[in-house]
Amino acid sequence: MIAQISSPIRALILLFAVIGSLYIFHPYAPSRASFSFTNRPPNNATATEIPQSAPPAKAPHNASPTATKLSADSTPEIAENHISGDIVDDPDEGGPRVRQATMIYETERFNAIYERSIDTHIKHGEQWGVPTHILRHDIVEAGFFNKPAYILGLIIEEMAKPYGKRAGWIVWFDADTIILNPAVPWTLFLPPSDFNDIHLLATKDFNGFNAGMAIFRVHEWSVQMLSETLALRQLRPDAHFEHYDQGALWWVMEREGYAEHVIYQPHDWWNAFGLAREPYDTDAFTLHFAGVDCCGQPESKGTVMGRWLDIVENRPQEYAVELEKTKLPKQVEDYWALLKKAKKTMMDVDSAGDNSRDLQIAKSELWMYYSRRADNATEVSMGMKKVEGIMAQVASKSGKDGQPSSHPAEETLKDAVIEKNAVDKAKEKAQAKQEGESAKKEERPAKNEEKPAKKQEASTKKEAVEANEKAAQAQKEAASARKEPAPPAKNNR
Repeated sequence: MIAQISSPIRALILLFAVIGSLYIFHPYAPSRASFSFTNRPPNNATATEIPQSAPPAKAPHNASPTATKLSADSTPEIAENHISGDIVDDPDEGGPRVRQATMIYETERFNAIYERSIDTHIKHGEQWGVPTHILRHDIVEAGFFNKPAYILGLIIEEMAKPYGKRAGWIVWFDADTIILNPAVPWTLFLPPSDFNDIHLLATKDFNGFNAGMAIFRVHEWSVQMLSETLALRQLRPDAHFEHYDQGALWWVMEREGYAEHVIYQPHDWWNAFGLAREPYDTDAFTLHFAGVDCCGQPESKGTVMGRWLDIVENRPQEYAVELEKTKLPKQVEDYWALLKKAKKTMMDVDSAGDNSRDLQIAKSELWMYYSRRADNATEVSMGMKKVEGIMAQVASKSGKDGQPSSHPAEETLKDAVIEKNAVDKAKEKAQAKQEGESAKKEERPAKNEEKPAKKQEASTKKEAVEANEKAAQAQKEAASARKEPAPPAKNNR
């Protein structure tokens, strides 16, 4: 039958047969038809990630929406941010907003107790949808420098993922920390959208920056900062950094280009120092037992941590307070509100165009409080009030001199000062007039009261004379009474 078909038609039939077989039997056809970034299996499991069980369920109120693709008509700003990686913490990200990491190995003395403490973080992560990564072997032959190396690796791994699958932050915690109140989420402490330039949340102790717990943004800034920290071992081999990696991190963080992207939060929020004895009177989220077994203290770190872990494991209700019943939400809200105001105050100085020495010095002091002492609200407020006071003096002076201002903000301040001065003068004039009228009213009755005063004085003298006469008469009567004999006593018998 096929032989009876003309050659051109036979060729077409064979061509369609070949194309159909390729489509039907090609091994990658089904996978290509069903594969997409939004429905592929979660790629959270790594060789060091814990737990290895089913992926943890996210808390209902903290669930991330499904990933969205950038459309062709996306705004240039969104497209630019997408390319630069500045929206890695965008709400549309499909991955967990936070990942946490730690390391534990070659600690035979505390291995058992550290495993228990890490377990508190793992359970907390399961509750809030936060994967936990644990390093259990050396990456570099540099002891504690494995910490920045591991964090750097995790950040690079996240940044290598496509948009919509990356985490926004990496929370580092040392193995000698425990979660005391699992009702507090890590996302509570993250900066709001007004602070997209903040890439590292840190805390301080009496030695300065404490690297036991820190929160790194998944961002190119973190890659550069951590890379430079690791490179110090080769670039500055003779340099001595106290506390090893902590000292090296701090040295890099203080440099220009890094310091302006670091902000310090009160250590009591999420890096509170562990105590040897309970109760703990604050709304502590975590406890950090660094240095507990040093300085001649009677108990070892393992003993102290064991006592607290017994509480967390056996009596969790003692410190597991509902988030709404703690002071943390209000404190965090006030913290960012104060920093937002301080940031605006510094921007107002720049826009005002005033280069007076006092104002620039005050602004520099405020910047120092903002970037290095944000954990101290009193100092930030003090620096902000100093800047505002100098700006008010400048504005007041401009208003009195009547000199035109070159900036709308200065014009507004000038008008406000002039209006205030006019109101003050009107008040002073009205008050002076009122006081004058009151004085006149007081003088008039004083003249009219002279006659009544004289009458009263004469009346007083008259009464005194009459009193003297009555007293003399009484003396006479008393004398007469003495001369008369007393009457005889009656005999009652």
